This record gives sequence, C-alpha cells and structure tokens, in this order.
Amino acid sequence: MGRPFKLSARRIHRAHRLVTQKGRAINKVAKTYSVAPITLKRAFERFGLEAT
Repeated sequence: MGRPFKLSARRIHRAHRLVTQKGRAINKVAKTYSVAPITLKRAFERFGLEAT
C-alpha cells in the first residue's frame, strides 16, 4: 500500500550510472527526471546503490 514510486527501477539504475560513471551532478540528473535530488538519493538507497 501507499503511494507508487515516481521512478521505475530502470530509470533509477540509469540515473545512478549518470551520476557515478558519467560524473553528472545529482541535481541535474534529478531535474532531467523531474524529481527532487532527495528522491533520487532515497531511490538509490532502496536499491542498495551508493548515494553519492
């Protein structure tokens, strides 16, 4: 129950790759996906990815 997640698993992994491998700022990646940076950080944590 609860509110559905804003981003799919595929988009979360893609965003994580942009931040870690491509060196993009998390703020800019979040803006690309129309979410807040904290939303991305929480999504990374939910999937066990390192939130930089």
